[in-house]
Amino acid sequence: MIAEDSYRKHAFIYDSGNGMIDLGTLGGESTAYDINNKGQVVGYSGIDTGYYVHAFIYDGDNGMTDLGTLGGDHSFAYGINDAGQVAGHSSSDGPGSYHAFIYDGDNGMTDLGTLGGRDAYAYDINESGQVVGASLISDSSGWHAFIYSDNGMTDLGTLGGTDSIAHGINDAGQVVGRSQISGDDAYHAFLWDPVEGMFDLNDLMDPSSPYSWNYVYEKALDINNLGQIIAYCGLSGGGYSFRLEPVGAPVPVPTTMLLLVSGFLGLAAFRRTFRIK
Repeated sequence: MIAEDSYRKHAFIYDSGNGMIDLGTLGGESTAYDINNKGQVVGYSGIDTGYYVHAFIYDGDNGMTDLGTLGGDHSFAYGINDAGQVAGHSSSDGPGSYHAFIYDGDNGMTDLGTLGGRDAYAYDINESGQVVGASLISDSSGWHAFIYSDNGMTDLGTLGGTDSIAHGINDAGQVVGRSQISGDDAYHAFLWDPVEGMFDLNDLMDPSSPYSWNYVYEKALDINNLGQIIAYCGLSGGGYSFRLEPVGAPVPVPTTMLLLVSGFLGLAAFRRTFRIK
């Protein structure tokens, strides 16, 4: 006999000792997106009532906990830090409007607002509680990447085009994502630094590399505390993901920075006077 739930997706956690562990659901299907060093997992799940989806946090002691919403029908969690703070977005006044949020066990879900437009989405959070994502700007002419901190939400701008989206942040406050470029609908991967601002990762390619003309990095998905960046480039019929690695001293010094793609030497070079930690 096939159980009623057999064809539904369930979030899971995997470790080498216990294999794949079913995290369950809030009533419907569930999807996991991030995990911290304490083993807490976040994502979203369908709930018992209707087709609505709610953000959740899971831990081994308490199971899956519904984080609720900002007053609307849906919420989604995408990032968690070691303090258990969660970043995501939620409908705030029905399914047509979404705001970024940060959640913690003491204060619940806090609305981070927007850059002046109707909607904002959050995708990652670092150990300082800084959140990144994308928001409609005040005239609703485009989406801009943002970083949220104690000073509120800051517009990171674009690479000259209309839209940008931030996907990842490290503990140094360095942000990666994608942005449309000037005069073109195409997206390029970007790195934003609190001191240097935003620049196109494709402009950092070493022209002597055989890969400098072969690939266009369309988006950067995450950055860790070593400055390693996961970037994606799409090609006809498929695409490739690369790990970009900073090379040199791990402290800020006035020098040229080199980037390497894992497995390839001399692929890219930062033409900036700083090093990524």
